[in-house]
Amino acid sequence: MFYDPTTQEYYPVCSNANCEHKDKTCNAWLGSGVLEDTSEEQYYQQFIYSHNGILYITKKEADSEFDDLVSFNPQTGERKVCCRLGSASGSYQLTFHDNYVFFYNIGGSKNLKDNKITITKASLDGKESEEIYSYQNEIAQFASGKSYGDGYYFLIINRTADNTTKKVTASFNGLYKYSYAERSVTQVSTEPICDYCISDDGKNLYYYVYDKGAFKQEIGSTESQQIFTSDSNSTFCQLNCDQNYLYVVNQRMESISQERIPTLWVLDRSNGNTVTKVLAQQSYFGDKDTLFILDIFDQSKAIAKTKLTTQTDDDWTILGTTLRTDTLKQYYADYTIDGWKDGKNPNAKGNQ
Repeated sequence: MFYDPTTQEYYPVCSNANCEHKDKTCNAWLGSGVLEDTSEEQYYQQFIYSHNGILYITKKEADSEFDDLVSFNPQTGERKVCCRLGSASGSYQLTFHDNYVFFYNIGGSKNLKDNKITITKASLDGKESEEIYSYQNEIAQFASGKSYGDGYYFLIINRTADNTTKKVTASFNGLYKYSYAERSVTQVSTEPICDYCISDDGKNLYYYVYDKGAFKQEIGSTESQQIFTSDSNSTFCQLNCDQNYLYVVNQRMESISQERIPTLWVLDRSNGNTVTKVLAQQSYFGDKDTLFILDIFDQSKAIAKTKLTTQTDDDWTILGTTLRTDTLKQYYADYTIDGWKDGKNPNAKGNQ
């Protein structure tokens, strides 16, 4: 789908005349979404990437044991396989730079025979492929692969499982960088970073330390400044930023706590002051005018907020939902940024 912020309308990316957008004859069609059906090609719809005017998505051919990266030209509708990612799983995280894609399997090492995880660099024409980094541990995974300036950055997370209590403990092994020019990997920070981002001007690194909060550090400096302090609702957070704001969202806390209130904090990038905080199951950020998040009550529905620093329900545009607006507002009336009013939790046992 394409969302037009001017008209606040959305529609399929398809120019076929009289198309009903219900099968693969449609330029925008991405399959039924039923991955158990092996009789047709299946596109993994949870991630769609944009790079140099072309869209990219991963798919599994019918009866194939592998996932492939597919390019999709939104102007012509042309699709073609760029390169092979690996065994079919639908869980590859992709990062694009120039004519290359960097990828790893977010599932980690738990189910691998040798407990070895790898990051691969492949050309988008499918002619080149090389392993740029590997790591070996019983339960480990790469995370937050991102491209900034002259390098590709990533995190390493180790996990330890207690067979008695069934509790899984995470340890964060620092921030790493692959230099495009040197074609080698170095460790940038040994801090237990669980996410990070770099400002658009390349001057500042923002990173989140597990159970401590967000920090700001000038690139090239060893000094850092804490700009956000974590609490029980923000132990493990994701970061992103634009020209004005730093976004802190606690979506990743799902893996360690079911008690969190799904929250997005918007901070002034210059001083760390909180501009606003909103209910957000997961944020897709957006641009200087619009913020996209998932509906906290139905993760298949997206909503957009056009005035970032105000919090009235009227500022939200609901995309692709069958839920009536007044019903949604009633949900939000009962579920506030500080928790459920009067203990009204529709997700609690007996209230489904």
